[in-house]
Amino acid sequence: MSLFLSNPTDLDLAQSTESGGKLFARLWRGYLRKHWMLFVLAFVFMVIEGSTLGALSYMLQPMFDLVFVEGQASAIWWVGIGIFALFVIRGITGIIHKSILTGVSFRASTEVQVDLLRHTLTLDNAFHSRTSPGSMIERVQGDVTAIQTLWNMILVSAGRDLIALLSLLGVALSIDWKWTLVAIIGAPMLVIPSLLVQRYVRRKSNYLRDVAGKRTTRLDEVFHGVTPIKLNRMEEYQVENFSGLSDTWVKATIKTTIGQATVPALVDFAVGFGFFCVLLYGGPQIIAGEKTIGQFMSFFTAMSLAFQPMRRLGGVLGYWEMMIASLSRIFGLFDTKPAVADRTSDEAVLDGSSIVFDDASLSYGDKAVLNGLSFTANSGTTTALVGASGAGKSTVFNVLTRLVDPASGKITIGGVDVKDMPLSQLRGLFSVVSQDALLFDETLRENILLGREDVDDAQLKQVLDDAHVSDFLKDLPDGLETAVGPRGSNLSGGQRQRVAIARALLRDTPILLLDEATSALDAESEKVVQKALERLSKGRTTLVIAHRLSTVRDADQILVLDHGKLAESGPHDELIGKAGIYARLHDLQFQTGTKPFTGDIPVTSKTFTRSTGSGIWRSLNGKERNLDDADDKLPFGHFAPNAVQRGMISLGKSTPLKRGVFRGGWTSSVLAAGRGKLDIYFRDCAYRIRGENNLIEYGLLLNPDYNGEDLDFLTKDAPVDANFLDLGCNIGLYAQPMARSAPQGRTLAIDANPLMVDRLSWNAEASGLGNLTVFHCAVSDQEGRGDLQIRKDDLAIVAVEETPDGEMPVRRLDALLEEHGITAIYGLKIDIEGHEDKALVPFMETAPDALLPHRIVIEHPYPDADYPGCTKAFAARGYVLVTRTRNNSLYELPSA
Repeated sequence: MSLFLSNPTDLDLAQSTESGGKLFARLWRGYLRKHWMLFVLAFVFMVIEGSTLGALSYMLQPMFDLVFVEGQASAIWWVGIGIFALFVIRGITGIIHKSILTGVSFRASTEVQVDLLRHTLTLDNAFHSRTSPGSMIERVQGDVTAIQTLWNMILVSAGRDLIALLSLLGVALSIDWKWTLVAIIGAPMLVIPSLLVQRYVRRKSNYLRDVAGKRTTRLDEVFHGVTPIKLNRMEEYQVENFSGLSDTWVKATIKTTIGQATVPALVDFAVGFGFFCVLLYGGPQIIAGEKTIGQFMSFFTAMSLAFQPMRRLGGVLGYWEMMIASLSRIFGLFDTKPAVADRTSDEAVLDGSSIVFDDASLSYGDKAVLNGLSFTANSGTTTALVGASGAGKSTVFNVLTRLVDPASGKITIGGVDVKDMPLSQLRGLFSVVSQDALLFDETLRENILLGREDVDDAQLKQVLDDAHVSDFLKDLPDGLETAVGPRGSNLSGGQRQRVAIARALLRDTPILLLDEATSALDAESEKVVQKALERLSKGRTTLVIAHRLSTVRDADQILVLDHGKLAESGPHDELIGKAGIYARLHDLQFQTGTKPFTGDIPVTSKTFTRSTGSGIWRSLNGKERNLDDADDKLPFGHFAPNAVQRGMISLGKSTPLKRGVFRGGWTSSVLAAGRGKLDIYFRDCAYRIRGENNLIEYGLLLNPDYNGEDLDFLTKDAPVDANFLDLGCNIGLYAQPMARSAPQGRTLAIDANPLMVDRLSWNAEASGLGNLTVFHCAVSDQEGRGDLQIRKDDLAIVAVEETPDGEMPVRRLDALLEEHGITAIYGLKIDIEGHEDKALVPFMETAPDALLPHRIVIEHPYPDADYPGCTKAFAARGYVLVTRTRNNSLYELPSA
């Protein structure tokens, strides 16, 4: 298993593999051919403009021979008027063809952008989840703008410059074809360098556009997160990240420009060499009188004037490769097909709006998010979905609306399979109100109507009243015409939610989907919005995702999801009576007076257990703590390493791993090079690296086999139903691999630090380890309560002061094992910062032989000695010291 997940957001978007000619042919057929008459007209004027240069060089021969050499005064007028007329014609034709081509270019490029946006909106959510907004903006805007500029340059060069060059060469050939051949003697030298430059420019152009997309993504994230950035003092961090991307962009631009300039420079070399050869060959002929001065000046002028068209035509190669690079990205996006598409165009006839899930299953990679889910939501009823983060609640909404299709099973609405409806009909059945109401930078009226013109004033007023928008409308400076700002920034959270409800009322659909619509609101706003939601849901089939159980206790049925399965169902009172997952969640929210630590069920009942006491989580300074982290709602794999982080990790691996080397600062630097966190795999288990000077995280990043000898010792020959115990579990370096090695057994992980319990619980759920149970408590020689003392440099527990009114449970190990029915232990690992004797010795002295661990890994405090109490207790029970590794001592019970 690789240490790192591949991050789908870092993957390049698809690029077309068609040749440059075929790509341009697609552009011509789709967008340019309709303007062919304008192209012909522009080409005619370009031909006239280009031919004026040939005529100008030809006019120099009579000017020198008749006027300057023979002295014919009468020739001055007609030669001068002819030259003046040529410049007038050149100026007028230039204005005309540039105006025509500019109009065609902007019309065609706008059509490409509109079609790209239209096509992108048909792509499924899986595509958008792995594609950054900056990449999409760069393709729709940057790439299209690039080809708009480049095809103008190519067409002008192909028209005006090519004709100019041909007319000038015609004049040169008419004077002396031998001189002309001598002048272009250096041309063959351009072939091979031009082919090399062609490949280089295309490669650099692709890279340049990718970097530009990343810059756009960074700016999008910064401008949409200005407030959190300021509050967390991240200004300099964000500026440094953008500066680094900008430096990369500048370097890529310089390299691309150098590549573009190479061919014109080679043309300069070839032309200069040709002039040198003409002087050597033709000079003696002029001296001998075989050629006139007028002929030489006309030839010299023709070749000199040909110099600029030749340079521009040489640059066309670079322009062409840049345009093809952009076209390959544009048509690669056009060629991307949605995974979810219509199977029929005929609208279905529905029998009501009941919703039925029949054995629906769906996996994202190896992780099952729906696992044979079945339930029915009858027409006109309210169904609430509750469960842990990752239990499948949002996925229910996604498959119901066909943002993604299940791998198996069936979903019906009104008796009709959702796949047998056109997407337009299916999605027309839903109104959605989510936690983050999407508002646009338009007026309040436009945000409610969304382009509808069939809503009269009376209907609009009724909607505003029912959604409680009227309550704050009078306070807005321009009423309904007030600009709400980007993403509705001029409105409060509650006001934005009421606007979203007004939209839903106006849609008047039979099914309502509410995704934690009030979770981000204060109590007063929540009360108002909840009233509006109650009015909205009347008579509609309503599905609600809820974390606050107070908002769903009146639902007709509550579905408790657990790892994609239906664990419990029924009304509120019935579920409370079952004393299951729902009842425990209810206890957490109402009996202890606290919120769940993620705003949801912390983890499922299989993977999280509170040992004793009130269950109130406490911060490191003893105050009540809510360990909610918004990033924990992001799925595992979201924080995969970027290229810079991979490089830093490779550099770190080159240094021997030692306690304290690069400790903390190095990990923080690696995280700072990305998005503040990092998702990795270690021994087929998921870990979210969060920093804060955690030595174990540092080891996981540097060494794919970190503490591998110790882990192999613990799990060697373990039966599939083996039980393991991890005292001082931290983020689960040992607990998760031990649980993975014995899927039919139980692994108990204990830590006194609530941060570590929080993080291991999250990791265990991301790993899908239902056999791993996490405890928040300290282990000592007596039962009771205690307070924590924390080492501030790395948040490690350095002492548990046992006090009657302490903030944390303190347990005896034997009592804890008995409470949870553990009668045999295969492997035990203990690392509790110096409390090993007090925690382990009482257990070792009194435990029956059957309960003694077969193998023990214990941190040694000294290079050649273990904790004295443990050493004595191990010897008394017959343990043998197998070896000492860098951090731990490994003991085995031979008779086990």
